[in-house]
Amino acid sequence: MLNQAMIVNGHALTIVGVAPKGFSGETPGSPPDVFVPISMKKEMTPDWDGLKDRKDAWVTLFARLKPGSSLEQAQTAINITYQPQLQQDIALLTKASPDTLKKYQAKKIVLKPGDYGRGQLRDQGRKPLQLLFAMTLLVLLIACANVANLQLDAGTGARARKRRSVWPSAPPAFSWSASS
Repeated sequence: MLNQAMIVNGHALTIVGVAPKGFSGETPGSPPDVFVPISMKKEMTPDWDGLKDRKDAWVTLFARLKPGSSLEQAQTAINITYQPQLQQDIALLTKASPDTLKKYQAKKIVLKPGDYGRGQLRDQGRKPLQLLFAMTLLVLLIACANVANLQLDAGTGARARKRRSVWPSAPPAFSWSASS
């Protein structure tokens, strides 16, 4: 499969690698069919070239740590190269207040573990899913209690019917007497 040609959007591409089995990309739930180098952006989406506009933020970086390095070391290293880019971006800003400039200069790239893809889908969905689980559990408990009550009621009624069939003039299972 490696080094074979493949046509994508009418352009011949050479397969230079294959993602490992189980890798579904950086967005859980919507795996891409193919990964293409960023240099092919214009060819892949001819109607929109996001490389030309500095204010167009569409790129998400997804990388693997170098063996033996920590997340903190990688974050420090990437922020060293990010600072000159920030200075170029600040030069492009027009009519920015001193407070905005100060916030912009304090920007940093924050690295997070990518075990579950990007975004906060897992964090955002956790509370609603826990609530749904709790509600389901409550409904299940109520249903079990209802079934248990039905079985008890059926058992009590069966005993009373059996007693009447053996001894027709037997008093009901429960008798109430009113005292004056």
